[in-house]
Amino acid sequence: MVDSSGCLPRDRPVGFYSLRGGAAPEGELDCLFVDPSAVGGGRVWNHLCDTAHSLGFHQIRIESDPKATSFYRSRGAELVGTVTSGSIPDRELPLLKYFLPENLPRPDSQRSTTRTDTSH
Repeated sequence: MVDSSGCLPRDRPVGFYSLRGGAAPEGELDCLFVDPSAVGGGRVWNHLCDTAHSLGFHQIRIESDPKATSFYRSRGAELVGTVTSGSIPDRELPLLKYFLPENLPRPDSQRSTTRTDTSH
């Protein structure tokens, strides 16, 4: 989870994401949600990129909802094809790749904290 002030749990979460992947260099974005009040700030996306970079990923594979494709493209992701939806028959999803910059400079004031669920 990503919060708005960098001090969970005192402040409320503004978004979450899930990255998965076996071995670097490619990770996969499993899910991404940003609270509408935080849209446009870049905090969740920046945190996601920092995390992916720290895991050794150089690129992120994104099977996008068609309505979210413009968001990912605005962040620099490239449309590379389509994939068949695993949940809706006869539906194709845009497939994008986001190539992480080698250096991800983020001022400390822009970094967020994460809360890890260790219950499983």
